[in-house]
Amino acid sequence: MPTPSTDVTQFIGCINNWAVNQSTPITLAMNTSAQWEVWLQVELAVFLKTNLGATVVREVKYDGSQQSVDLVVKVNDRAIAVELKTESLKTGNVSGTTMVNALRSDTQKLKDNQLLVQYMQLGCKKWSSVVIGIGQVAKYAATASKIIGAATSCLKFSEDFGLYSSVVAESD
Repeated sequence: MPTPSTDVTQFIGCINNWAVNQSTPITLAMNTSAQWEVWLQVELAVFLKTNLGATVVREVKYDGSQQSVDLVVKVNDRAIAVELKTESLKTGNVSGTTMVNALRSDTQKLKDNQLLVQYMQLGCKKWSSVVIGIGQVAKYAATASKIIGAATSCLKFSEDFGLYSSVVAESD
């Protein structure tokens, strides 16, 4: 994977800053048995609209598919498709599987599906796809980097958890 675009680098940095500043509510969410990904989607959408002036659309269907991507974010003239994964500290799972397997599955979903219709509707000529997970970094960081790719970054911002991010693909 080539070096991520400036828009994507700034986007991931913005998400990292948000996560560091929201470590208390994230820790509370992670300590529930609930699947808290929807809360994360809404919180990130509000944050990105407010702080980046981004257009954010949740649960967008992939072209010709019943599957959907968690967020499509328009930053400048770039659309960024974002798949999110959240881990419960009580179960150590993401929807019944490990964080690494969940990130691997979403990485493949982003590679296998297109969102060209949505990108055109947003007026974007450039696009990127990113997978982001919040979970136990110490437990999975090395494995995630090997499976998902060398471009995977891990930001640990509490004793219990951190944020994984990986750029899956980009257009020029």
